[in-house]
Amino acid sequence: HILSIKKLVQEGVNRIVPASPTGIGAGELEMFSRGCRLSSRCTLIYELLCTQLPYHRPNSIREPDWVSKWFEDECAGVDMTRYYPPTP
Repeated sequence: HILSIKKLVQEGVNRIVPASPTGIGAGELEMFSRGCRLSSRCTLIYELLCTQLPYHRPNSIREPDWVSKWFEDECAGVDMTRYYPPTP
């Protein structure tokens, strides 16, 4: 199920966001895992799996600080197709 969603997301992102000068599509999700520690990848997989459990309560999860800035800029009309929030 997760792999089919990954494929759907990847195709959608590649359709909307232009490829980089190297020709790699923005939706090539494997790019995002390069350079990530194994422990970080395992944590991500664990947290994704937890979202499928009956006791999962999304309101109890703290959003990262950058998420607030993302939504604030989106509401302000900033072009989000190539958006990188400013670092504090």
